[in-house]
Formats: sequence, structure tokens, C-alpha cells
Amino acid sequence: VTSSAVRRSASADELGRLPVPLNKTEKIHAASIGDENYLVLCRNLDGSLSAQTPIWYYLLKSEDKVLVPLMNQIFRSFFFPVVIGTLVTILGSYLLSVKIGRRLEKLVAGAHQISSGNLDFTLPLPAKDEIGRLSEAFNQMRISLKNRLEELKEAHAQALREERLGIVGRMAATIIHDFRSPMQIIQ
Repeated sequence: VTSSAVRRSASADELGRLPVPLNKTEKIHAASIGDENYLVLCRNLDGSLSAQTPIWYYLLKSEDKVLVPLMNQIFRSFFFPVVIGTLVTILGSYLLSVKIGRRLEKLVAGAHQISSGNLDFTLPLPAKDEIGRLSEAFNQMRISLKNRLEELKEAHAQALREERLGIVGRMAATIIHDFRSPMQIIQ
């Protein structure tokens, strides 16, 4: 295709005015013919840019035929990894939340057992993470509450014994006092 053939198909105003030089013998132009956009590669066939009129040839390629396959390739190379990465992230998040949820449900069940007074209930063995440390703290709290409750029961039993002894002592004092009064009269 000669430059005159291109000029016959499109007027000079329709051709792009901003050439992109690749080297001294090649240039790329953007051209529009009607509603269609084209990329035009202009190449000097003899390779020299002498004062004589150089021989050029023009290659017209529709932008749609160039850009659409390129965009499809870019889309495929980025879209599928992004979709796969998103799916893996969603699946991993779901599995992690299920695992954490189960462990937290066991802690909640243990807290309910402790609040109902069952201090012999033991939580599962703790892991080496935050939930494991929380489980260990619950177990230590349960043991501490159990020990404190036993101490309170002993203190209560001791107080009852002391109160009974006090009652017996007061009764004995009253009885002795009551016996002393008549005995003093008899003497």
C-alpha cells in the first residue's frame, strides 16, 4: 500500500498528527477512517534518509484487532489469579473462623459450668495462642475459685464450731451462776 492509497482512503485530517518514532526508518501513527481507529506503521524500505525521496510502505492494523487480543490476554493473566486468590482468602478466612468459633464455644460452655457452680469441670488443654492463654486463665480461675470456696467452707465450719462452743460456754456460765445464787443463800 503506497502513501497515495492511504490518502485516497482517508483524508490527511483523519490521519493522526502525532508520530511515534521507533528509529530513523520507522514511525507509528494513529489514524481514524470513519468510526474505525487504526495504527499505521510507516517504514522506509531503502533504510536511508537521503535527499532523494525515500520509498516508504504503510501497514494499517485496526486498533480493535490489536488491542482487544492484548486486553484479553492481560485480563486472563490478571483476572484468574485475582479470582483464585480471592477464593483462597475467603475459604481460609471461613475455615479459620470456624476453628476459632469452636474453641470459643468450648470456653463459653466452661464459663457456664463455672457460673453454675461446677468447679470440677476442666476446659480442654490450652494451645499456644491467645485462645489457649484465655483457656489457661479460665482453668486457673476455676482452681482458684475452688480453693477459695473450700477455704470459705472450712472458715464457716470453724465459725459454727466456735459459735456452738460459745453457746455451750454461755449456758455453762448461766447454769453455774444459777447454782451459785441458791448456794450462797444456803451457806
